[in-house]
Amino acid sequence: MIILDMRPLRLVEGTGFVQLMSFVEPSYKVPSAMHMSKLIHQKHRESQRKLKDLLKKDMSSISLTTDIWTSGSNEAYITVSGHFISQAWQLVAIVLTTSAFPERHTGLEISRKLVEIVKQFGIEEKVVCVVHDQASNMILSMDILLEDKEWSSLRCGAHCLQLCINSGLTSVSAIDRTVAAAKKLVGHFRHSVVASEALKERQQQMGIEQKRLIQSCVTRWSSCYEMLFRLLEMRLPVLAVLSDESVTKRNDRYLDLKSEQWTIVEELVTVLKPLQVATTFLQYEHNSSVSCILPVINGLDLSLQPSSDDSPTIKQFKDKVRGEIRSRWYLNNLNITSLDVLASAVDPRFKQLKFLNDEQKSGVKEEIIRRMADLSPLHQNPDVSNVVSQPSALDILLGPDEVITEFSTFQEEVDAYFCEKAISRDVNPLVWWKDNQLRFPNLAKVARSLLSIPATSAPAERIFSAAGLTVTKLRSSLNPDTVDALIFLNKNHYVLD
Repeated sequence: MIILDMRPLRLVEGTGFVQLMSFVEPSYKVPSAMHMSKLIHQKHRESQRKLKDLLKKDMSSISLTTDIWTSGSNEAYITVSGHFISQAWQLVAIVLTTSAFPERHTGLEISRKLVEIVKQFGIEEKVVCVVHDQASNMILSMDILLEDKEWSSLRCGAHCLQLCINSGLTSVSAIDRTVAAAKKLVGHFRHSVVASEALKERQQQMGIEQKRLIQSCVTRWSSCYEMLFRLLEMRLPVLAVLSDESVTKRNDRYLDLKSEQWTIVEELVTVLKPLQVATTFLQYEHNSSVSCILPVINGLDLSLQPSSDDSPTIKQFKDKVRGEIRSRWYLNNLNITSLDVLASAVDPRFKQLKFLNDEQKSGVKEEIIRRMADLSPLHQNPDVSNVVSQPSALDILLGPDEVITEFSTFQEEVDAYFCEKAISRDVNPLVWWKDNQLRFPNLAKVARSLLSIPATSAPAERIFSAAGLTVTKLRSSLNPDTVDALIFLNKNHYVLD
């Protein structure tokens, strides 16, 4: 209960809990908080051993996400989550650790800490990629690891997209002023009890569902879209309250947006909608991998092309955001050996690679064949094109009748895969690979390693929510080892129990 519900250890010593337990079972003696702490640390050690065994048995490669955060007691922690595809083609997400990080947050120290963590779990040689935010120290640490361990790295797709959108919101003066005015207007209703209650009454009188206005947050750009959308939705009751002299003081009536600003809000909400959908989609932990990034980004690139109906302000916004997107993802000069390109190629939903030309597609196939050779038992053979696919353990167990197609070379296997029609976007690519791994045994190994890479570092950032429930003001003196144990057990129980 303490682990799953994130309750304080001293709950067991609370008067109410003790009385409850004496009613449930009068003869039961409730253990002390210290005893509970010992049990939690014991379970943590046992679960770590279970996780190590799981990683050794069920994982061939793993991708990591990481981030650094500070608790309410001003203690720094680094969280590392792991993502891999099991032998049953299930995407598994785990938390490796939430460790105290009192050292200076330099690139060198971060890289050392990451190596220390993966060594602890015996996965140093299985790391495919690390997904991270765009902090300069994190980027430097990845450069160090690329040189030292040859780990690949990817910058968080959602964070990159957020920077592109923020650039558009702040660089266009008319939009910047409109958003600032909207924030001030929403702030008035959020801080005034009288105005807030009056808004509820107006909503009820007009037969509108009662909803609170949403204030935007600097660190989450989608909250700006949510603020503008809700404000537009509640425009009539908001204006009614502002014009009511018994509720709104004369000095506060200036808070209403100008007519041209309301027009900008309407146009901006329409433009921001697909960007908001894309950001949300990329952060779905179990539904999206890095294979989705370039198809999504290219879709956004098309949606941001100015139309004849756009006002000059919206055209300027679209141009700015589109330019940032093309620059950050190098759309004019894509690296065909990058992990996001290769992951899209082995995702049967996006293998047509519509965002590449024919020459680039040929280069992608060559890189995939090289990776197939690296993952093959015969990878030392220099003549990759003549390497015969060897039967896997499943082939031997199930017999030759279960193998639908055999290929004499990696090239034939790749060509056969790309000649087939792409599957619907609604189909889980892992389900497709589970059903077709015997048909494309060598390509399946490449797909297993690439499709486990998350599109964003959101999985590591989500741990902050659990940490916020763990390291509260009432528990600011928690030992860092206890923090690690509680979060580890809370987030991994569904995998290990």
